[in-house]
Amino acid sequence: MPQKRKFLLFRGTIRLLSLITLSLLWLSLLAIFIPPHIFPILGLVTLGLPVFFIAHTLFLIWYLARGKKYAYLLLITSFFTITSFHSWVSLGSKVTDNEASGRDFSVMTFNVRMFNVYEWLDGVNVPNAIAELVNDSLPDILMIQEFYMFKQTPEFDFPYQHIHYSNPQQNFGLAIYSNFPFINKGEVAFEKTEGFNNYFIYADTEIFGDTVRLINVHLASFYFDVRDFQKLKAGNNTEEIQSSIVSISKSLFKGFKRRSLQVQTLKEFIDASPYPILLCGDMNDVPASYTYRMLNRRLTDAFAVKGKGIGRTYLETVFPLRIDWVFFSNENWYVKKYQSVKTESPLSDHRPVMVRFRVPN
Repeated sequence: MPQKRKFLLFRGTIRLLSLITLSLLWLSLLAIFIPPHIFPILGLVTLGLPVFFIAHTLFLIWYLARGKKYAYLLLITSFFTITSFHSWVSLGSKVTDNEASGRDFSVMTFNVRMFNVYEWLDGVNVPNAIAELVNDSLPDILMIQEFYMFKQTPEFDFPYQHIHYSNPQQNFGLAIYSNFPFINKGEVAFEKTEGFNNYFIYADTEIFGDTVRLINVHLASFYFDVRDFQKLKAGNNTEEIQSSIVSISKSLFKGFKRRSLQVQTLKEFIDASPYPILLCGDMNDVPASYTYRMLNRRLTDAFAVKGKGIGRTYLETVFPLRIDWVFFSNENWYVKKYQSVKTESPLSDHRPVMVRFRVPN
């Protein structure tokens, strides 16, 4: 093949790939505005936004270096995408000494995976290790997802607690522990969704003279069947592979739909709150998703303010994901520190998240 034809083929391939990436980025931007229960396939696109953005940036550099007008279109897309990308990757911000005068309190949120009751993790006494972590970290507020009551459940040293189970026959649920007294507490059920994650809990408390509504939530997961991934990995025959792909896709779409409906209920509750909100939980979704946008419209993401890097909180995927979030609505609070806590040995399939706030005098 002549050299010129090879170059034209290469250039055409680059243009095609850049157009595909461009389209996927615009779909990612569109996906945060469309409820996944209406168009669930868009939920898949949001999962790949960081990869699309990095590839898009490489194409932008290529076309800028070559002085092509096509680069302007890529620049415009980058401008609209950078805000969504910032929810994935944060550089943090600084708080001046003047802003930092006041009193501090801290919150920890942690999906403890039932305190390892079924011994998924070997070589570590998970309940004791989690108790030690909490005692060492000394959070003023502790919110736990996948709480499980059994003989080894840690007895956390907090004067106030609110624990609620999925149903009376189960010891599985959500918990809020606090050093601040509760004025009121309750649970709210998610309608039209099934599965274990079918409610959230809240507690109204007074923090340094201000009443704040604490919310602990665990949005619907994908409920994957592990056997589907085992069949894919084995790759024994085409029929099994196709069946597994279909099953995994259905689980993905169901998860997107459930969370879409759940987050609408959650947002309505937040909007109706007479008090500022401190929301923690395992959202089972990525930043720059419909779920994230619904919450971020009124609340501030603590990670976006003070986090650094990707802030990985989920450990079971190859690509680092931040699916455990801390949101707040009090404009007078400053985020002094945000930390996705790395322990010596994993204590769950999630990392705990610790945030320290400062309340001005």
